[in-house]
Amino acid sequence: MRIRRVFVVTSLVLGGSGLASPAADAQATEPAEPVEQLDVQVRVAARLLPDGGLEVALQQRLADGSWSEPLRPARRVVESGAEVGRWLVSSSLAIGRGTGGGSAAPAQVEVRIVARRLAGERIEATVQQRRIDDRWGERLLPPRRFFPAGAEVGQWLVSGHVALTPLASGDRFISVAAGDYHACGIRVDRTVTCWGHNGDGEATAPPGRFASVVAGHRRTCGIRSDGTATCWGDNSHGQSNVPTGEFTAVTVGREYSCGLRVGGTIACWGGGTAAQREAPSGQFTAIAGGGTHSCAVRTDGTVACWGRHEYGALDAPRGTFDAVSAGAFHSCGLRSDGGVTCWGTGSEATDEPRGRDFEAIASGHTHACGLRSDGSAVCWGYSDGGAADAPEGLFSQVSAGSGFSCGARPSGAIGCWGGSDFARIATPAGEFTEIAAGGLYFCGLRTDRTIDCWGENNHGALDAPAGRFAAVAAHERYACAIRAEYDTVVCWGSNEAGRLDVPAGEFARIALGWRHACGVRLDGGLACWGSGYASGASGQPDASGGEWLPPGRFTDITAGHDFSCGLHDHRFLACWGPRAEKYWPNEPPVGKFTAIAGASAHSCALRVDRTVHCWGDGERRLDAPAGRFTTIAVFSDHSCGIRTDRTLTCWGEQPSALDTPSGEFTAISLSGSHGCGLRPDQTVACWPDDLIEADPPSGRFGVVSADFFQTCGLRLDRTVECWGTDIVQAPRSVRFDRH
Repeated sequence: MRIRRVFVVTSLVLGGSGLASPAADAQATEPAEPVEQLDVQVRVAARLLPDGGLEVALQQRLADGSWSEPLRPARRVVESGAEVGRWLVSSSLAIGRGTGGGSAAPAQVEVRIVARRLAGERIEATVQQRRIDDRWGERLLPPRRFFPAGAEVGQWLVSGHVALTPLASGDRFISVAAGDYHACGIRVDRTVTCWGHNGDGEATAPPGRFASVVAGHRRTCGIRSDGTATCWGDNSHGQSNVPTGEFTAVTVGREYSCGLRVGGTIACWGGGTAAQREAPSGQFTAIAGGGTHSCAVRTDGTVACWGRHEYGALDAPRGTFDAVSAGAFHSCGLRSDGGVTCWGTGSEATDEPRGRDFEAIASGHTHACGLRSDGSAVCWGYSDGGAADAPEGLFSQVSAGSGFSCGARPSGAIGCWGGSDFARIATPAGEFTEIAAGGLYFCGLRTDRTIDCWGENNHGALDAPAGRFAAVAAHERYACAIRAEYDTVVCWGSNEAGRLDVPAGEFARIALGWRHACGVRLDGGLACWGSGYASGASGQPDASGGEWLPPGRFTDITAGHDFSCGLHDHRFLACWGPRAEKYWPNEPPVGKFTAIAGASAHSCALRVDRTVHCWGDGERRLDAPAGRFTTIAVFSDHSCGIRTDRTLTCWGEQPSALDTPSGEFTAISLSGSHGCGLRPDQTVACWPDDLIEADPPSGRFGVVSADFFQTCGLRLDRTVECWGTDIVQAPRSVRFDRH
């Protein structure tokens, strides 16, 4: 059977009581006993259709212990003839446990049904809940989840129930605002949390409770619960000097700000041109600001725009509107009939979507997004990096920034997508045993042996598989891990050149290169996959003419751009690869070695007498200093080593990276811009000292990992802390996807 996929996602937002009881003919119903609403209990209901398909739905346990009527997602039919064993998913539903109390928003969960056909025409139905990081969690298995073949047509059958836990109130958001390079969200307690670039303090939110917040160019403004407005961030033109009085809305331009007063009049302040600050007279109900122009909705529903008249941004169309949004050189309005109309220009941002079912709109720099009445988000315009590629699922609010977009989920989590790097160092909670840097993202191995990745989701590198693992490695566009139970390797992310096509077998070590990866098998043999490797056969070319791999048993391995090197169990070196000759004019050095480290175009190894030898491409990066070492680390244009007296020495072609701190070290990690090391007292020291990513926090760490523009460390309590550039860490209920 296959799930019919030509459906629009339906948003069902339900309270925890006041719903009808389930159908009287439902089988295996559970007793109606009052339950304390600490979680959300659901079960799967299914019935056979006349055409042989199976319709699946959810039922929610109500406060009195009874079950609701079946709640039908839009995509909910499993058709006859689906592939046996293949998991298929329904559309999602948002289900609540009540209205909460005080200022808290209703606690909701977003859930979907995951089903597969089994042999004998049975159907197994499970449930997935959207997690705090906006990903789908593992499949939850109800006690009774197998629907038999030959059931009576039209009769609802039900599974056992599963309990879903909503996000804690401190982790839930009710809205989000996307700016140029930062974002802010309002939590259920009405406090504001910001993350992203913070060069002017735009991501340092003031204390207090807020009704709304907007983010723009290096600045953020918000309306407090008492109606006063406040701005923080760049104030070079007075754009953060808010006038006194009460406001219902505020908006930010590039060098100026405007607010809608309680009486409906508009006040503007800051720099920019006189035309940008001179708002039209009259009374208005909504206001929006772009880079150099603003628009507002009058009380009669017509739109007025002012500011710099470029590319038709001020040419508002006739008609009545409920809301308006403004981008760099375009504007969009939500018409009273639910349709969207855009004007001006902005790299296709004016190519508005069809339909009259929109409830909200938001304009970014060169794209725009809208929220449909069914809870789905749709974006249009320039989508470099995926800013206009809205993900599936339900949203309660959307916001568009400069090159990225964000949306608030009914569960209270935030999902962001696009090409901005504002969420690079969003660090997950929990305990970890190791971390690996992949270039704008990190992956970590938790104490329960599961993997979590954070940062930019470039090519799907954050989409780690489920299961338990023994080790993880990361590269710029993909990552790989060794499974704990079977020692097999699984990879995820970009499959360019077949980097994810891992050969079968058991592995002890893996190393990732640019277009290929290699591993040491449990028996010491080598296997490679990706560019130039068809099957990873050891000791000879494979049947498809792949690259030759040296025979024998190996204890360590490293991968460069298009070559790899390994340490044989007899302690000699071997290198191979489709472009190996480019990176060294001769064979690797002879002799016996104890350790090897490699980068994109050169490698270094530690001899048994503790001297260092480097080879490959680049004269200065190969000029290893004399002396005896205990540890070596290699990056693309330089290398570093810890001497036997624990002092640090670096060499290569990156002058700033060679200015190392004094004192003793026990471990080091390198990136293109900086390096970091652990001292004997387990504190972290980084260099050069003029970079924010080289400004570590205090405290004791067991592991440190340097990456492009940021660094992450594993504290002794096994929690992860990251630092870098001028980026403020995103809260754990925010997920960023780069397409």
